[in-house]
Amino acid sequence: LGNEEREVLKYAALLHDIGKIGIRDHVLLKNGPFTDDERREMNTHPIKTKSILDKFRFPGRLQDVSAIAAHHHEKVNGKGYPDGLTGNEMHLGSKILAVADVFDALTTERPYKEAWPIEQAEDWIRSNSGTQFDPAVVAAFCATRDLARSVTKIEWSDRLSVGYPQMDEDHRQLIAIINRLSTAGALDNRQVIEF
Repeated sequence: LGNEEREVLKYAALLHDIGKIGIRDHVLLKNGPFTDDERREMNTHPIKTKSILDKFRFPGRLQDVSAIAAHHHEKVNGKGYPDGLTGNEMHLGSKILAVADVFDALTTERPYKEAWPIEQAEDWIRSNSGTQFDPAVVAAFCATRDLARSVTKIEWSDRLSVGYPQMDEDHRQLIAIINRLSTAGALDNRQVIEF
């Protein structure tokens, strides 16, 4: 993707769930499985997102932010929501956001579930290539994950301690920054490197 397309995708990723402000709290914050009615309500959040984002007049290509965000729960086999789009009908940004959103959801602890190990989440995404996810996007995701895994990272251990708690905490934070920079450098992620 070019710089402009990446910028569009960045904003879509940041705003893709804004429609959840229109979901009742007892549904949004529920600690267990949804009833059919609750699932139907939750599945309206992409429509609510589109409704909110369509109120803004984004310049140029940024107009795509609304469409990308609205279709991040579509599946390439047409069995997603809200519009049942197939892979050919989906914006590339929606296909990318779909993989990123699911990876984040699987690897993040939620009140109703434990975080999955990264490898398990990657395997699940691979296993849904061609049905839920676009195969080319999954291949790019896997290549990126493989590249990130190939970066040697510094692991904090007691042998690195200097014996002063505040200094040790500063060193832990510095090591975390170095690790992020190493990964960002391998992935040529200019935004992380500049930050």
